[in-house]
Amino acid sequence: MPRDDDGDDCKRSSKACESKGDDDYVTAVGSALPSAAEPKAALGLRGLDISAVVKSERNPRPCAEHERVERALDAQVLVVFELPDGSEGEKHFKMGHTVEVLKSFVEEEFEIPMGVQSLYLDETLMLDPLSLSDYPAIDPARDCFVRVGGEIPEQAQKK
Repeated sequence: MPRDDDGDDCKRSSKACESKGDDDYVTAVGSALPSAAEPKAALGLRGLDISAVVKSERNPRPCAEHERVERALDAQVLVVFELPDGSEGEKHFKMGHTVEVLKSFVEEEFEIPMGVQSLYLDETLMLDPLSLSDYPAIDPARDCFVRVGGEIPEQAQKK
C-alpha cells in the first residue's frame, strides 16, 4: 500500500476506496498529489512574470525585417537569355527564384537539356542551389543578361 510521510492519508484513501469503488480512490489519491495546474511552484518559478513573453509569441504581425526580405525576394527582374546560336529569349523571374528555375525555363522554351546547360552572369558560372538574390550584380531595376552555355539540338527551335 502506498505511503506518504506519515502513512495515514494513504491508508484512509485505500479504506475509502474499498467501500466506495475505484472512482473514489482516484479522487482520494489525486487530492494528495501535486496539481498540474501549479507549474510555477513545482519548478521554483514563483514571482516570475512571463506574460511579456507569451504576448510577444502571440503577435501575428511579422517583423519589419521579415517583410523587407519578402518584398526583396518577390521583386521581378527581366532575364534576357543569350543562347549559344546567338539568338535571345527573355522572361520575368522573381529575385527569389533559383538558378534551377531558370534552367528549367531554358529547357522547356529552347529545348536545351538542363544537364548540359551552363548559365553565366558576366563570366561567373551561376550555381544551381543559389537564387537570383544571391548575385549582387542582379538588380531588379535593370535587365539581367545571362549567357547560356550548351548545345541547342538541331530540331530545337524557339517556340
